[in-house]
Amino acid sequence: MRGFILAAGEGTRLRPLTEKIPKPLIPVFHKPLLTFALDHFLSLGVREIGINTRYLWKKFYTEFAVTSEEPSSNGENTFYAKGNYHEHPLHFFRESVPIGTGGALRNARSFLEQGPFLLHNGDIFSNIPLTDLIEHHRKSGSITTLLLRDEGGLKNVGYDEKKNQVTSIRDISPNAQENPLFFYPGIAVVEPALLDWINPTGPASLIDALLAAMQAGHTVAAFVSNIGFASDLGTPEAYLKIHRTVQEQDWKFPFSLHHDPSFPWPTAIHPTATIAPSAKLHGSVVIGPGACVGENAKLTNCILLPKASVAADQELSERILF
Repeated sequence: MRGFILAAGEGTRLRPLTEKIPKPLIPVFHKPLLTFALDHFLSLGVREIGINTRYLWKKFYTEFAVTSEEPSSNGENTFYAKGNYHEHPLHFFRESVPIGTGGALRNARSFLEQGPFLLHNGDIFSNIPLTDLIEHHRKSGSITTLLLRDEGGLKNVGYDEKKNQVTSIRDISPNAQENPLFFYPGIAVVEPALLDWINPTGPASLIDALLAAMQAGHTVAAFVSNIGFASDLGTPEAYLKIHRTVQEQDWKFPFSLHHDPSFPWPTAIHPTATIAPSAKLHGSVVIGPGACVGENAKLTNCILLPKASVAADQELSERILF
């Protein structure tokens, strides 16, 4: 099984933070968000991983040691490059214009049509085990199996659990049935056959492809899991909250995390940060590499990203500084 991570979005709700850092690379306790999905994939035996990029794409190339790229063979103003993550190869599919989630899969078709692949949104932070999802899909015979949740976000996917069949997405019901609604956090197992239902040119949506396949009689299945946690870190409030949640609940992962061996994850204060002895830290305060907190500063529930600084005597609460 291969893996694919959608990472081309602009993260507009997180601005101005995402004016400098693409949302999938924002750090969670100094570890880029996208790398949690990479760690999970590797733990499942997924060794061939593709990632689409567009917005601030050079940041991905720097993070994952990409040195060159070449035009993609599909002729859609896209480019292909290779990188690596802890000695594991990564395949990058860079888009020069927005082509949507469906377009991203279409652009990577030659990479994805080898067999079923695990799909993961690059801006989702999750510790949900995925082995049961994969096994459920293998037994279902469906064109796609969505991971669903009872809580955690917008409930807009109807699911008939007895038939193991998704019946509606975004209030669109090809089967015209009323069923309980669930939250789809952007994780699924997809068969290459779904690629045939993506519009062949221009921007295209994965959801539209799923709906078209359902309308034609294909079954989209689902696996409901309420183990663990899944969150779209799409707003400053959500980004601050997840750091508090991790600390308060002593989060665990069903896979090993790659991190700087000089300090464990999660470590709130990076070893290279500088904090004045008279500074006061209250609640959940995360201070990144090279960041500096001045004399008599007071911080409550704040995040300082790499090289951020707080001047002497400043009092800040619920802030993200960069």
